[in-house]
Amino acid sequence: MERNPQLTCHLRGCRGSPRGFRRAEPMRSEGKTLRWHIHDLAVRWGWEIRRWPHPATYEAALAAVLRARDVNCVIDVGANRGQFGLLIRRLGYRGRIVSVEPGSEALAVLRALSAADGDWIAVHMALGADPGKATLGVASSDDLSSLRPLAPLAKSYFPEAAQSVRTEDVTVSTLDSRFDEFVSGLAAPRVFLKIDTQGYDLEVLKGARGVLPTVQVVQVEVSFFPLYEDVPPWYAAISWCEAHGFGLYGLFPVLRDPGGQLVEADAILVRVAAQDVRRGSRVETGGGSGVQAHESNIRPSPC
Repeated sequence: MERNPQLTCHLRGCRGSPRGFRRAEPMRSEGKTLRWHIHDLAVRWGWEIRRWPHPATYEAALAAVLRARDVNCVIDVGANRGQFGLLIRRLGYRGRIVSVEPGSEALAVLRALSAADGDWIAVHMALGADPGKATLGVASSDDLSSLRPLAPLAKSYFPEAAQSVRTEDVTVSTLDSRFDEFVSGLAAPRVFLKIDTQGYDLEVLKGARGVLPTVQVVQVEVSFFPLYEDVPPWYAAISWCEAHGFGLYGLFPVLRDPGGQLVEADAILVRVAAQDVRRGSRVETGGGSGVQAHESNIRPSPC
C-alpha cells in the first residue's frame, strides 16, 4: 500500500505544502521568541509544527539511507501511480528510477510522470520468482490491486476501496532477467530495491537472487494481519533478506486498525556484515555514517 504524501508535512494531519515553515531568526516578545508563540498557539489548536522531514520519520530515514549508500538506481516494484518516485525526488534523490507496474490504468499515470523526468523509466510488467503469466486482480482503489486475492480482512477495512472491479492478464518476469536492462549505462550500479506488491514481495526477492550483490538497500512491506490470501508470515521477507546479507534498518508503520494494532509496516534493510547484525554493533551504512542494528537506535540525519 502506497503511503499518502499529503500526510508528510510539518503540521500533522494538514494538507498543505510539505515545505512548511522555514527556519528564521527568532523575534523576541516579552522574553519569548515568536517561534515559541506560534508553536504554543498551534499546540492549543491540536497541531504540531516541526521540521520536515522529522528525524524520526520514514521520510528522513529514507533520505538518509539513499545518501549514505550513494544509491544511483532505485528499482520500484509495484510502483502504482509513482507515489514513491515523487517522494524520493522531493527528498532530493536525482539518480535513476525504474518503476515496474503491471496495472494498465496506474501505468498510464506513471508513464505521464516519468515522461517529464529525464531519468525515470516506467516498465509494464510484474516481477516474481519465475517468468510466466499471471492474473492481476484490479481493485476499485488500484493501489490495492494484487496477484493474490484480497482476504476478508481487507474488505472489512476498506469496504469500498477493496472491491474487485476486473482482472488483467499480465506478464511476469524476474529481476534477475531484467536487471541489466534496468541499470544499463550505469558504470557501478548501487541499487535501492523497493517492493510493494500487495502480498507478493517475497516472490520478487526470490527472483532477484543473482543480482542481490549489487543491491545496497531493500524495502519490503510486511503484513501483521494479512490483507491478501496465501501470504507468508510478516517476518518471512525480513528473514529472507537477513539470510542474504541484509540487516534491519527500521520498521515504519503504514496502517493500523481502529484499535491501534499495527496491520502493515514498511521494512528497510541495508547490506551489512552478518556478524555485525548478530552482535547488534554499529553497522556502517556507507559515507562514514552508521546506524544501530536495532530500530530504536536509528537516528537518521534530517534533510
